[in-house]
Amino acid sequence: MTESEARRDAEDAGDKIKAGVKALGKKVEDPDKDLNTKYEKEKFKEKTKLT
Repeated sequence: MTESEARRDAEDAGDKIKAGVKALGKKVEDPDKDLNTKYEKEKFKEKTKLT
């Protein structure tokens, strides 16, 4: 593994951690919120924008 690959992998891991922390924060704010449903809704919105 080269240095640039290691750096990219570290940045990817950091992005995943940030996303997880944000999702947890939203779950704490609204414990009844289903994060998977929210994700699917947002994904659908993005798909419909592209078509």
